[in-house]
Amino acid sequence: MLVFKHEAVLTFVGRLVHDREFCEWFAAEPFQALSSHGLSVRDLEDVNDVLRTDRHQPEVAAAMQPLVEVLVKLFNDSRQGIAASTPDERISSLDAELHQVRDRLAVARRQTPRPWWKFW
Repeated sequence: MLVFKHEAVLTFVGRLVHDREFCEWFAAEPFQALSSHGLSVRDLEDVNDVLRTDRHQPEVAAAMQPLVEVLVKLFNDSRQGIAASTPDERISSLDAELHQVRDRLAVARRQTPRPWWKFW
């Protein structure tokens, strides 16, 4: 079940990256956007825990972790109302992180050694 949720989170993040309207919906209504993929904030927190302790590809995990942390923060901010942040502030924060994660992943993938069997 945990693997399924992680795949759902990856699908969710992919949709944030490629679907501007969905990204704006998440910034305005994160609970509904997460629910549309069968997810909750707890699922994001679980993925964040896994990324924090990943030893298989630590560079890639470290590159992804800030994005998941931003998603959790945006969810929590929206629950606290206008005092924490507005939807416009949340979308700006999410846009900035989505751009930064691409760069971090590119660097992490260059640093990650290829398994010996991929050289053949």
